[in-house]
Amino acid sequence: MDIPCKCSLEALKVMGDLQNIQAVVDVETILNLTHRVWLQGNTMIQCENCIKMAQSSIVTLPALSDGCLPLLEALCAAYDISTQPGFFDSAMLAFEQPASPIICIRNQVFLGRTQLDDYEARLLVRTLLARDLIRFVELMEALKEALTVLLDGNHVHRNAMATFRACESSVESTISRLAVLMQVVEGDCDAGMS
Repeated sequence: MDIPCKCSLEALKVMGDLQNIQAVVDVETILNLTHRVWLQGNTMIQCENCIKMAQSSIVTLPALSDGCLPLLEALCAAYDISTQPGFFDSAMLAFEQPASPIICIRNQVFLGRTQLDDYEARLLVRTLLARDLIRFVELMEALKEALTVLLDGNHVHRNAMATFRACESSVESTISRLAVLMQVVEGDCDAGMS
């Protein structure tokens, strides 16, 4: 007997947490929530039930990833990770998205018992941010592959096919937004630490 997966329920929990995020958050909250989204996305991509079923919860992955973008942008703003003033404003306009209402506050950063100075904290945050962005891009690429398999299968109903096509479009949009944010992080890295 097949045991139904709990991916849909877990995705709803994470989505609820993303939607209920406070306007002012700390670095730890952002990193924990983005990590949960990535873990859940990875679980759904590897779930045989999600990949086989036409009513799959994997179509929520672009929305979950998009929900993390304002958090990651707030992290960039908190640690001045940008090479150009107003970069986020122009990037937001390009995607016709309102400015993020989320503000990230800096935490004291410790490595073991040693407190990191501003330079070291910014370097650590930039490294963690780059890691998260790479993970999300890889997740979206894996989702594209899963959708291709689902769309190529003959067992997909017409209504499900329309949902998967819309999800494919959302994946492309999410990848584009992630690429913009990666340019910011890479540009900051190329410019060096000020």
